[in-house]
Amino acid sequence: MKKINLSVELLHNSELDIPFKAGLMCTNNYDKAQNFEREVFLKKLIKEEHLSVIEHLNYSFVIRNISRALLQELARHRLISLSVLSTRWALKKIAKDIDVHYPEYIPITEQQKRILNELDSVSEQLFDLVSKASEAGVPNDILKYYIQESLCTSLVLTVNARELMHMFKMRAHKPALLEFQTLCKAIFETLPDNHKFMFEKFVEKS
Repeated sequence: MKKINLSVELLHNSELDIPFKAGLMCTNNYDKAQNFEREVFLKKLIKEEHLSVIEHLNYSFVIRNISRALLQELARHRLISLSVLSTRWALKKIAKDIDVHYPEYIPITEQQKRILNELDSVSEQLFDLVSKASEAGVPNDILKYYIQESLCTSLVLTVNARELMHMFKMRAHKPALLEFQTLCKAIFETLPDNHKFMFEKFVEKS
């Protein structure tokens, strides 16, 4: 088993002209775009909580090597689209070279250190058994019930700017899952530089 870090790649994004024109339409200024500076205009709308216009702004990301524990947290955000690496279809390939994500944690006591070491050992044994069972032909539909949440997975995420803003607000700082905080920072870093003004105050809280 390998312990690896998550990664994020921006696949596609729509342009700021779309929410800009949506905002112009809402304010009866659609034919007067030349009278407004796009970023200043959008900042004003966002500050005043007129966020429906940024729902027209969409992003798609490739996210690799997050734990299935984080996947469960991510799936709680309803206004997103997820296409996730399927354990039903890919488990036999995954089982040949299992990647895991263990949480970052500094044990407070010697007892905690001892117990966590035991958990690591049991986890490795379980994943080894899953790999052997896969090689022995046990169906994926059976083996998936033995998978731990530390197993890494990958996905494509599509989200609009309003929901991404909400995600950052909720997950980019304590008390959110630490791995989710890391994901939010990684997503933010992949955004086009001229889009970051909409989100930076939420990510900078972390």
